[in-house]
Amino acid sequence: LRFVRRACNGTTLTSVPLHSRMRCVGGVPPHVPLWDEAVSAEEEAALAAEANAALHRRKYETGHFDGVIRGYRELQRPIARWSESNAAVLRRVMALALPSGTPMLPVHILDLQPEGHIGAHVDSLDYSGDYVVGLSLLSHAVMQLNHETLADARVQLLLPRRSLYVLHGEARYQWAHSIAMEPHFAGAPIPPKGQRISLLFRDRKPGEQAQPGSFTIP
Repeated sequence: LRFVRRACNGTTLTSVPLHSRMRCVGGVPPHVPLWDEAVSAEEEAALAAEANAALHRRKYETGHFDGVIRGYRELQRPIARWSESNAAVLRRVMALALPSGTPMLPVHILDLQPEGHIGAHVDSLDYSGDYVVGLSLLSHAVMQLNHETLADARVQLLLPRRSLYVLHGEARYQWAHSIAMEPHFAGAPIPPKGQRISLLFRDRKPGEQAQPGSFTIP
C-alpha cells in the first residue's frame, strides 16, 4: 500500500521511487492514494484482452461530446459480464481502494490510442458519486491536476502501468485532471506511449437506483 502525499513550496520534484513520484507547483497538493503494481502482469494481460474483446466492434472516436477526449473508444461493462477470474481481480482492486458498502456503477473501460489524450476536466457530478478510481493498463501515463480556482496550483502525478489511483474529496471536486498525449516527467524516463486502457471505477450517487449487474463493495 502506497499513499502519495507531498507538500510543495515553489517548484519541487520529490526524490522518491517511481511508484510515488509527484511534481507540484504552488501550494499543497491534494491527497491522492496510489498503489504500484495493483495487478500482476498476467492479470493486466487478461484484463486488457477482455477489454479489447468487448470493444472490438467499436471504432476509435476523434472527439467526445464534451470535447474532452481525443482518440478513444469506451464502454460501460457491469462486473457480472466479466469473466469469473477477471471479475475476482476487479473486486479485489475495488475493495483495496474503496470503503466497504460502497455501491458501484458498471466498470468504465476507456481505451486511448497512442496519440489519444484527455483534456482537463472534473468528472460530471450528475453522473457519479464521491470516488473516481483508475487502474492503468498497458502504458505509463502522467496525470496533471489543475486547481479549479487557484491558477498557479498544479500537480503532475506519474501513473505507471498496473498502478491504481483514487480521486476523492478535494482531488475529486476541486482539481481538474488530464492525461497528455506525450507523457513527460522530469527525472523519470518513460517508455514510448502505446495503447492505454483505463478501467475506471465510480460509485453511484446517493439515492440512485442500482443498475442490473451492479456491485457493492463487501
